[in-house]
Amino acid sequence: MRNPIERYRPISAAFTERLHGVQADQWSTPVPSCPDWDVTALVTHLIGTHRLILSLVDRNHDAPPEGADLVAAWDLVNADVLDGLEDRDTALEAVQSPFGPTTFEGIVRGLLCGDTLIHTWDLARATDQDATLDPEACAEQFQVMEPMDDKIRVPGFFGDKIPSGPDDDAQTRLLLFVGRQP
Repeated sequence: MRNPIERYRPISAAFTERLHGVQADQWSTPVPSCPDWDVTALVTHLIGTHRLILSLVDRNHDAPPEGADLVAAWDLVNADVLDGLEDRDTALEAVQSPFGPTTFEGIVRGLLCGDTLIHTWDLARATDQDATLDPEACAEQFQVMEPMDDKIRVPGFFGDKIPSGPDDDAQTRLLLFVGRQP
């Protein structure tokens, strides 16, 4: 498995690409896989998750105010996560995750990579962009998440998994595992 920065960088780059592709009239478009959210809520959620993880290592960011430029807010928190991963002291700083004690790079490798990867697919689908995810990232994320199956089946994380078939590719297997219908 790739190290955390090698995993996070292409995953966040894919989200950034899709985010920069959102058209002005798509911000209120519903997200089919997240029925309570529109594109604005999805992006706000992902920025909020990044802000939360950054706050664990004293890299606090104010929440973007209502009507803020969410692309700029994303670019800022994304750059700060990358900076934190490149700084060995920050990367190895002990933090408490919803799944137990870990390091900053450990929570990025698991939670942040997973959230960003899956929401890249959600955003792409909602905005009619390419929803193809990096197969290596999908396979690695499935490997990270599968042992936590029972811990992620709670409100606010993921719903019931959908059975996958033996011929399913890595993206399909991951999406079905987190309850998305590809």
